[in-house]
Amino acid sequence: MYSHGGDSAGGNLAAVVAQQTKFDQDSPMLQLLWVPWVDMSTERSSYDLFGDGFFLDRSQARWYIDHYINNESNKVDPLASPLFGDVSDVAPAVILVAGFDVLRDEGIEYAQKLKDAGVDTELKIYETLPHPFMNMAGEIDDARVAFSEAAKILKERLSDGRKAMK
Repeated sequence: MYSHGGDSAGGNLAAVVAQQTKFDQDSPMLQLLWVPWVDMSTERSSYDLFGDGFFLDRSQARWYIDHYINNESNKVDPLASPLFGDVSDVAPAVILVAGFDVLRDEGIEYAQKLKDAGVDTELKIYETLPHPFMNMAGEIDDARVAFSEAAKILKERLSDGRKAMK
């Protein structure tokens, strides 16, 4: 009984793992995605709103993509951009999105895609927080609250999963 999750690019990897393993007795019980980076192919309106002056800005995001993706066609490969992958029968998901984040809109879109596919999905949008808010839980009250909520959700979901497996 385990979950998988990650923050930003780690959320990308966790979403890919969920798509590769699908949801069964031997797969993770939950995917916990913090500000996940799920689409390397395009910049949504959140890039215009938060592209400068926040922790992950447009130029940094472009730099990361240029150093991760070796050609244009790979940007829509589900192994790089899980938004384009098959989300049917993946593990339930909790997606935590920051309000001040270039990745905000794609995180919301991914949560909707999961819901549309019938995946048990909880989306939490933390309107007052920037991209790497998980790393700020010791310093910013809203980040501390978000981290505590995520820990509580993780504990509850894994406990429920254990009960269901018995």
